[in-house]
Amino acid sequence: MRCFFNNGSFALAWKIGDVQGAPLLVWDSGVSSDLPLFQIREACVSLLSKNPKYIGFREMNAETQTYALEARNIYQSYQTSAGMRVNALQSVSFGVYPGEFVSIIGPSGAGKSTLLGLLAGLESQTSGEIFLQNRQVSARQRLGNVGYMPQKDALAPWRTAIDNAIAGLEVQGTPRKEAKTQAMELFRRMGLEDFARTYPYALSGGMRQRVALARSALAAGDLLLLDEPFGALDALTRSDMHKWILEVWQSMRKTILLVTHDIQEALVVSDRILVMSARPGTMNAELQVDLPRPRTIEIQSGRAFNAMREQLAKKLETTV
Repeated sequence: MRCFFNNGSFALAWKIGDVQGAPLLVWDSGVSSDLPLFQIREACVSLLSKNPKYIGFREMNAETQTYALEARNIYQSYQTSAGMRVNALQSVSFGVYPGEFVSIIGPSGAGKSTLLGLLAGLESQTSGEIFLQNRQVSARQRLGNVGYMPQKDALAPWRTAIDNAIAGLEVQGTPRKEAKTQAMELFRRMGLEDFARTYPYALSGGMRQRVALARSALAAGDLLLLDEPFGALDALTRSDMHKWILEVWQSMRKTILLVTHDIQEALVVSDRILVMSARPGTMNAELQVDLPRPRTIEIQSGRAFNAMREQLAKKLETTV
């Protein structure tokens, strides 16, 4: 059952899934709205907080939207130093909608990082097509036009935190003064303002990752790819990083694709989760995370969250 509000911006629907019959707040993206996506998201979260019977929200009419990023039938193989041919990816197809936060999980060696490297333009796929905003693009066209944050922060030790953060903007030709203004605005939101002139050796692991995240977010267009950037952090710092990445996502209206091994992390931050099989990696499952934001400790200890975690764990077991 669906019940539209008069302005057409939101709708109520019955969720079909783990929590049968629980109402789900839905934004009807097929209806024009003057509100930007992040404001719609904030309005949804506000309504959810006042009406705990709602379990989450998602966009409707997804099939009518243009993907921000789409992979079609991607294959990737390479030859080892011993001359052995290895098939890393096989028939990988998926899409990510504008403003969506999607995570990819899968067993070690599934080709998740390989896939992210292809999407970032670090190398070309063996076969298949990659599209940005419905336009097919080569690796050369993707490189530098897609934000990419690798597993290690890769900060330049001779540059201060803010100079590291503006490195991508400088390469793109942004005047240094303008780049620093943009970076300082983001540093304030990320709790880094007091450390802008600090060198990397004096920063904690979490701070270094925040600087690297700021660098990637500033240099990126609308799309940001994250390759397990929080894996080496302790649990408390990782939880803080989730808050910072969600702040970047909402305030800068980014589309984010995250690779992670951590089911809990994926459930905390994502709108949708894709599950990859063991090598050769392919997409073999998908889960819509219809839970309200922010996903507090209470939500994470709730029945719906744990049911989704168990569902994903079982899907991972079948992929190995």
